[in-house]
Amino acid sequence: MNRGDVDPSPHAVLAVAFENLNERYLDPMRMDQAALAGLDKLSTLDQDLAIVRARGAVRLTQAGNELIVRPEPGPRDALGWAWLSADLIDSARRASPRIKNRGIDEVYDALFGGLMAKLDSYTRYAGPAAARRAREARDGFGGIGITVSTEDGITSIVSIHEGTPAEKAGIRRDDVITHVNGQPLKGLSQDEIVARLRGPAGSEIKLTLKRKGQDTPIEMALVRTHVVPPTVIARRDGNVLSVRITSFNQKTAPTLERELRRALRDPEKPATGVVLDLRGNPGGLLDQAVEVADLFLADGKIVTTAGRHPDSMQAFDATSGQSGERVPLVVLVNGRSASSAEVVAAALGDRGRALVVGSTTYGKGTVQTIVRLPNSGEMTLTWSRIYSPSGKILHERGVVPAVCLSDDERRSNELIAALKAHKATIQQMLDLPANAPEACPKGDGETRNIDAEIARRLLSEPALYTAVLATKRPNVAAR
Repeated sequence: MNRGDVDPSPHAVLAVAFENLNERYLDPMRMDQAALAGLDKLSTLDQDLAIVRARGAVRLTQAGNELIVRPEPGPRDALGWAWLSADLIDSARRASPRIKNRGIDEVYDALFGGLMAKLDSYTRYAGPAAARRAREARDGFGGIGITVSTEDGITSIVSIHEGTPAEKAGIRRDDVITHVNGQPLKGLSQDEIVARLRGPAGSEIKLTLKRKGQDTPIEMALVRTHVVPPTVIARRDGNVLSVRITSFNQKTAPTLERELRRALRDPEKPATGVVLDLRGNPGGLLDQAVEVADLFLADGKIVTTAGRHPDSMQAFDATSGQSGERVPLVVLVNGRSASSAEVVAAALGDRGRALVVGSTTYGKGTVQTIVRLPNSGEMTLTWSRIYSPSGKILHERGVVPAVCLSDDERRSNELIAALKAHKATIQQMLDLPANAPEACPKGDGETRNIDAEIARRLLSEPALYTAVLATKRPNVAAR
């Protein structure tokens, strides 16, 4: 919706939000309690306002004077409570200059903050600006394919994305952007500069650049295209392809597949092993996690989800003929690997397809669905639980690695020394008291170079890799 138009009424916004909460949220909820918890937050915007619930009615008062009264709907009447809440918000905006001056977006922030306070921490509301940024991270945006950094009034290019207008135009890392469309950038915030660089795909943008070693400014015109932020960083370490996935957006699986094909079909030196680094990965799109796991699996279960709404009951299976089905594989995780990253690690570990190395993951084992609201905001709503192929619930437990490092420098150094000397044993690799999170703590989530070195060296010892993997037999539930 064009925000330049008249804003949609609170009745329209809350009707969509409340009905989705009532029908889709993971657990049944009382709409009366949720709505009143939200309405109570009006007092944070104007302390003279108060909500009074008594004798089958809800009243809004200002400094003790009644502004509006509405009969109380049934406790699970989502539309009724949406309408009541919207009536009270309209009345508050008319009566309170403090609330009117703050704008409707601040009212929604307060209302949804109170309404969702007792729900799980992953159910949240984002206003129009925050929702737009989240959509751009997931789905992409119109741009030229650069990442910039602004410091002391200087806007420098820190990276250029492959195949984008910026790369094709010859823009370089460390070029400084001084003007966009003839307007100077000095004095603008990073968010303001990013907003100027982005625009509709197909639109033209003119840049003025300063380049080190060149006195004359560079003027160039580019045409914006649809850009999806890169999430896959691949590099070769001898015969091993090391791939770091920073999050899961709509281009993650296709990009990984391209990198796998390129490395495994290298005519001069094909990769003989893959390290899939999911450390620090907070998650993202579930369908992309499924596709990433599928790249390494020929068949069988990947993940199942189950919630209260019929559409949340889903099962995902692997398909044959994928590029990475046979290559030896190590998955690196730590205490900040979460959500979709845990789906991938659990699927590959449970199926006996990969060795999971590192520390126990974060334990975010729920799926969120995103509801677009009439005001262009979004409600991220938890609606199902995740089950690994073995039937384990990931939530609050996480994925326990087969080879535990858990930020233990002594143990890691011992493993490196043994691997370098080709004397590492199965017992050393699997030295865990029990297959439980407490046996392999999450640690501080630091991304350590030594963990990646252990993963690469493990792949360079095919006999040891195969033997350790054989002890972690596939574990698949019947459910």
